[in-house]
Amino acid sequence: MRARSQWRVSLADLLGTGRALVGSWPKLEVSRSAAMEGLEVTGSSVPAGALVEAKLTLEAVQHGVIVAGKVSAPWQGECRRCLEVARGTLDIDVRELFCEEGVASTHGSASGASRGASGASRGASLEGELLVGSELAYAFSGDEIDLAPLVRDAVLLNLPAAPLCGEGCLGLCPSCGIDLNRESCDCDRNGYDERWAPLAALRFDEGRS
Repeated sequence: MRARSQWRVSLADLLGTGRALVGSWPKLEVSRSAAMEGLEVTGSSVPAGALVEAKLTLEAVQHGVIVAGKVSAPWQGECRRCLEVARGTLDIDVRELFCEEGVASTHGSASGASRGASGASRGASLEGELLVGSELAYAFSGDEIDLAPLVRDAVLLNLPAAPLCGEGCLGLCPSCGIDLNRESCDCDRNGYDERWAPLAALRFDEGRS
């Protein structure tokens, strides 16, 4: 029998919590930690086998489930200045809407839907009124919600495309190529580069239109 994905959450677990207060919707807090394959963009990636963690709150609403919380993952890549390995940790705020397949594209009213500050948010909730579109919400069917697409999107959208090993990285000497974070050199990095000499000889007739 195929093992159940750690990223799947049973709706029975959510709806079984009931309403804690009159007028409130059921909520369920979940924590998940598992490796994910293929988390890579040009410039950086999540190392193979590294754990991606999510601490999320699921809230049942009229037309679906809102999932909000944090996603974190380690990353590594090549520093754009010194070409050494750069490392860091993503810590992403997410807030997403999951709708059952077949739900109409819009329900209720809201001022709009937008991506959040992290770039990962695709649904909006304003005082319980939801703007739902197939392009803005994650779909689910059956009695489970798969959190993996949300987590994957959040990580991929926030991996650095041009990472730095540190803000103070000095990079490589453009003349001799040594790593200036480790060594110093006597190269004149403010001098004239002879390779530009042909361009310096160019002259333009300013009187021509």
